[in-house]
Amino acid sequence: MATRRELALHLDLSERRVTALAGDKILPNGPGYDLDECRVGYIRHLRSQASGTGGTDLTAQRARLAAAQAEKVERENRVRSGELMRRDDAIAEQGEGIRRARALLLGLPHKCAPLLAATRTPQEAAEILGEEIHRALYELAFGFDPNDPDETEENLP
Repeated sequence: MATRRELALHLDLSERRVTALAGDKILPNGPGYDLDECRVGYIRHLRSQASGTGGTDLTAQRARLAAAQAEKVERENRVRSGELMRRDDAIAEQGEGIRRARALLLGLPHKCAPLLAATRTPQEAAEILGEEIHRALYELAFGFDPNDPDETEENLP
């Protein structure tokens, strides 16, 4: 029976690698090592790796790489066709939408104040306020004010 150090020298491995192979059940684990049994076990392990049946499966790795590359090309094509959007662009566009919503909402008091001051009843004021809120929501949803003759779908870029 050989020591771990002797086995490592015999197989041209480090002692740490011998320990790892024994832990993976490739080499028999014990207080002593049979050099012939360990050599056969290690050779079988190397053969299985070379044929792609053990350890790191090169064929499976190549298949995963090919699938990842195909997925990347498909995603890039979807971005080019406009079906997908890059995250940075989506975040920038969302920020712009939030800024537009903020500006429209903050503008409502100034726009509504003179109209509301001229009303005689709370119902009339509520109706005016409701119309202005709906106009602002429409502009946020569709990008233009439906009551402004200069801003129609046909005139938008």
